[in-house]
Amino acid sequence: MAKLTDSQTKFLKTQGIPLSQVFDATGMKSSEYKQIMKDIGMVVAIGVTPCDALGHTLRTRHGHCVQCGTHNLAFLKRYDDLGTIYVAKDSSSKLVKIGTAKDASGRENSLNRFGYGGSNDWQIQFTQQCDRAGRIEFHVHQTLSPYRVSKSYWKQGRLGSV
Repeated sequence: MAKLTDSQTKFLKTQGIPLSQVFDATGMKSSEYKQIMKDIGMVVAIGVTPCDALGHTLRTRHGHCVQCGTHNLAFLKRYDDLGTIYVAKDSSSKLVKIGTAKDASGRENSLNRFGYGGSNDWQIQFTQQCDRAGRIEFHVHQTLSPYRVSKSYWKQGRLGSV
């Protein structure tokens, strides 16, 4: 059985991951531990192959290094947490955006402020607070993927894409 180092324990604590959410994947293939972790709702695996970048051995249930990319943990937390699903529409381009936010009106402001998708007249059309908001967002995006539009736009001086 793998044992957490002091450094790993400290890292998990700073990220708000309880030890009850750490899965020992020692001796398992990645496809094996990923499925088990998903089935039982675990967040971080130990006893896995080291990451290529810095040799870390803490991974998400999707196999991403959590120490190199803490955003992977943020995504997983959002995936299973209570949140608000929103549907926003841009009246000029007729684009629709579906996402999650803690504050939908704040999200509307940021979509307009940053000119998301090259537009700045986004309006929130619908909101619904729900459990597992990130999971619902993910499934909606998968279902609607045949209708996805790719579009480039400038955000804070950088070229972005929708």
